[in-house]
Amino acid sequence: MPDGKEESRVLFKVGKNWEEYFTADNIVKQAKKAIDILQKYYPDQDHVLVYNNASTHQKWPDGSLSARKMPKYTSKPESNWLVKVNVIDTKGRQIYAPNGKVLKTKIQMEDATFTDGTKQPLYFLPGMRKQAYLRACR
Repeated sequence: MPDGKEESRVLFKVGKNWEEYFTADNIVKQAKKAIDILQKYYPDQDHVLVYNNASTHQKWPDGSLSARKMPKYTSKPESNWLVKVNVIDTKGRQIYAPNGKVLKTKIQMEDATFTDGTKQPLYFLPGMRKQAYLRACR
């Protein structure tokens, strides 16, 4: 930056006993900060941000539609299927269990969207019977 007061560089100690690992979420946060700085100081220039982190190629937002995580058969209203995601703290860092493993929680996938923009719920609503649910989706 021209004034040298802002930067997008991130320095941290790697490992679960320190500051964690550099995850895809950290990379997105760093990229947004870098883009904000570039737009503020160099709005008339084109910029290219290059990252070399292969694990980020597999990252999707939590709750994203995924055929791999869907059940083979239809779910029942009383037993909806969910997808596992990492539990994070208020600072966006993963939370670890006493055994050293990352804590997980289960959430619903987001609704599917047809090409015309119509939403399709993937889950039965609580207390709704299958026939009423299918009528509501039409």
